[in-house]
Amino acid sequence: MLSRRFPLISERFLKDKYDTVDVVSEVVCPCLLIVGEADDTIPSTISRRLFAGWQGELSVVTLAGSGHRGILKRPDVHELLGSYVARC
Repeated sequence: MLSRRFPLISERFLKDKYDTVDVVSEVVCPCLLIVGEADDTIPSTISRRLFAGWQGELSVVTLAGSGHRGILKRPDVHELLGSYVARC
């Protein structure tokens, strides 16, 4: 993903190489995945591909028209987080 966003920076320069796709299947706790439909920092396709291997309970919410930044300022997201935590 780094090379797609920053073509002049090679991933080989990263000090820590951690492939989350390889280890995500080891996680079994519940997770709330909030995806911004218009997120160009971490596109929803990348998030969904990562969480395809999730072994625990997974709740996915897509925020229409929302990008990466500012979602935690949205009242509807506060309500969503509150109701999710209350269920856990």
